[in-house]
Amino acid sequence: MSLRLTDDYVQSAVSIRAMATNGAHDPAKRELRFLLEATVKYLLVDQRLPSSDFSNKLQFLKDNVPRSSVDIVDDLVLSGLPAAEQTSLKSEVKDIYTKLSAFVHPSIIQIQEDIKRYGRGEYLGFESAKEVERFAENSFRVFDIVLVLLFHGVGLGLAGDIFTAALDRIPDWKFHKGKYMHVLSRHFDYKVERKRCEP
Repeated sequence: MSLRLTDDYVQSAVSIRAMATNGAHDPAKRELRFLLEATVKYLLVDQRLPSSDFSNKLQFLKDNVPRSSVDIVDDLVLSGLPAAEQTSLKSEVKDIYTKLSAFVHPSIIQIQEDIKRYGRGEYLGFESAKEVERFAENSFRVFDIVLVLLFHGVGLGLAGDIFTAALDRIPDWKFHKGKYMHVLSRHFDYKVERKRCEP
């Protein structure tokens, strides 16, 4: 599912950028939540039914994966990360998901945030630098986690090849500094291609 539904990821990424650029942070937060939730759920299905066909995976998603929760993140196998980072990532997924959920349905949190922003004169497209920075930081957290989950979805063998053949050649790629991507990258230090590059 992780690979078959890549259009979901592309659409979300494009939408988030377009909305954020135009100051529509709340809709972008809703899209970040979808991206996080979809990635967790697709990976779980892939791990539970690794050799099953797509129609069986869809049925499993419908019958066995809760619709409005990411608590199933605890069931994911993230062998590219040490145990402490696996626990941290799973906790962070739940935390971010809960916070982003306040912007999915009409909620008092969302309304109070809007009132505070308006009180500071921060209308659509006129957000403060602090608000833009906070949105960017939260987006980076989500993208960091989503990328790590996607790399587990394609399999660590292929993920390692992607790192050594492509990502290692882009030293200024922002996600090299991601909390979890950085740790996942170290998982591939055993690869011959990296050992050749060592001084």
